[in-house]
Amino acid sequence: MPIRSALLSAVACLLLVTPARAQQADDVLWWNTSNLAFPIAGMQAALTSVGAVNVIDTDTWPADLLAYRLVFLVIPDDPFTTAQIADVQAFLDNGGLLVTVADNDNYDDEIDELNALLLALGISSSHVYAMLDVTCPHSGTIVPGHPLVAGVTGFDYAASSDLAVAGDGVTLATGESGQTLLAYEGGVVLAADTGIFTDWCAWQTSDDLVINLFTVWCDMDADGHDKPICGGGDCADEDAALYPGQPEVLDGLDNDCNGLVDDGIVAAGAVIVSEIMKDPDAVVDVAGEWFELHNTSSDTIDLVGMVVSDLTGSDFTVDAALVVPPGGTAVLGRYADPAINGGVPVDFVYAGFNLDNVGADEVILTHGATELDRVEFDDVDWPNTPGASLTLDPAFLDAAANDDPALWCPATSAYGAGDLGTPRSANDGCCDDDSDGYIDVGCGGDDCDDADPAVSPGAAEVTCDSVDNDCDAATLDQPDADGDGVGLCAGDCDDTEPAVYPLATELCDDGLDNDCDGAVDAADSDCAGDDDDSGPDDDDVGPDDDDVGPDDDDSGPDDDDAAP
Repeated sequence: MPIRSALLSAVACLLLVTPARAQQADDVLWWNTSNLAFPIAGMQAALTSVGAVNVIDTDTWPADLLAYRLVFLVIPDDPFTTAQIADVQAFLDNGGLLVTVADNDNYDDEIDELNALLLALGISSSHVYAMLDVTCPHSGTIVPGHPLVAGVTGFDYAASSDLAVAGDGVTLATGESGQTLLAYEGGVVLAADTGIFTDWCAWQTSDDLVINLFTVWCDMDADGHDKPICGGGDCADEDAALYPGQPEVLDGLDNDCNGLVDDGIVAAGAVIVSEIMKDPDAVVDVAGEWFELHNTSSDTIDLVGMVVSDLTGSDFTVDAALVVPPGGTAVLGRYADPAINGGVPVDFVYAGFNLDNVGADEVILTHGATELDRVEFDDVDWPNTPGASLTLDPAFLDAAANDDPALWCPATSAYGAGDLGTPRSANDGCCDDDSDGYIDVGCGGDDCDDADPAVSPGAAEVTCDSVDNDCDAATLDQPDADGDGVGLCAGDCDDTEPAVYPLATELCDDGLDNDCDGAVDAADSDCAGDDDDSGPDDDDVGPDDDDVGPDDDDSGPDDDDAAP
């Protein structure tokens, strides 16, 4: 039996025992605007035998590439337009397989158009102009190891060019002169000869290759589940561990392809209690009770199956989908009707669980065997304001921080019927009362005065105002740079000179205002009658500096005394 007939028979048997594909895209496009016609009857027959509804040979750009699963772009005469490139990118994003087909026969620089397209798509591999194996036919050699050529034993080709494989590109097949005939990178197959796919040299052994492009592409990881473009639900066809029906595990992946990461398995601390309305005032107490949960993770979490309890045995189970997006919140309350609950937007209604107004109480979150979070509050150390929820400071949304009552405060924003709280909205701040962007030291921050926006670690120190403006004790409010014991704020008129400060002894020949009285040396009254400027009248023996007596000017024995 000829190879092609045997292969088609095997495929037909396979189709009889396997369910038909629920294909979303089941057409193939052969787009050719070159000046040569390439008959593709053999390829069309092989593809339709495995489910391709239409294999369209045209030189007209289609209105919608998303109708195709497999698209061949034969070396064009003109550059691709911006709109065409956008169409191809959307086709790849939708999961389609693109094949760019070059040829050296009667072509010169037209492959530049294909390479420009590949570059725009972010593909590193490219076509190379060459004139190789210029007869018909030749046998291509498969490089094993890639799913697209699995089971392919060989194929014929005519005269080829060459391929430069780069980046993440993989060589799929080579020619008789050692050139790369086929390569794959990022959803794109590069082909160095039209003869691989056409009847140019008579269609012979390429059936299994083009069938792989159409069928194996649907399930590249061979996990038994097709990618969406083929009608399946495999969300990651490059990973055999991810597919619909796969058990979900805690690994940061959507194992079962339902659009949720780690759904059904929630890590400790991924969901926390962020607000508690235990004592509403605008409505009947039990009707207006609620609490808010916050998703601290970067994944969407479904809380179905979570148990909420306290230490007295009261509990309830979230028995329906409760999906919380990353950074999002969910409100759980006793009543859903805002006319009854005080205007609270409730996401899940529970029963048999109360929040005590007096004494100690708890909200404990458990999912499976994992305790996600717990908050144990009372009316002594915790805020206790009727009509205002307990709200966790938004700067401390984590399971460790919400154990600290210092990080909770009464809500200040009104909602619904007039109680205070922020259900489903950002919490009111507790630890940045002055809104200067710095957290109060009582909350573990470094704002030493959270009531004054002019005081924070980011403020400049203002000297002599008796305030530690920059919250840094090392930056003195009353500096004493010269170390003379008197700072600027105490009247030191020169804080660079240790001999100058209020009440210092005036030295009459140093050019300084030592005592900071505004007068320097001889102009200072302290220096009057001092003839040697060594101090105020420091060696005079009488009322003035030239009286008779001892040598008052230190120039010799009585040298300025009057003659006898």
